[in-house]
Amino acid sequence: MLFKIPTGECEHSEFRVQLDGDKDGVRIFPMGGHNYYGGRDLEQFKRRTMWLVEADPSKEGWESRYMTIAMNNS
Repeated sequence: MLFKIPTGECEHSEFRVQLDGDKDGVRIFPMGGHNYYGGRDLEQFKRRTMWLVEADPSKEGWESRYMTIAMNNS
């Protein structure tokens, strides 16, 4: 076992979900909320970071390569 939470401290590890009473069924986070923090879409950040890696900023002309990759993936 890597990690053991003492019984007296278990309330700190429980994750309880309370419904907010919203009856119209509109979801704030349509993708499930797992990747939204502070209004940022972390999946979009990951995609753009991968485009940057693919464009290889260490070589001349990376900006145009990045824009080409972005346009092809939009």
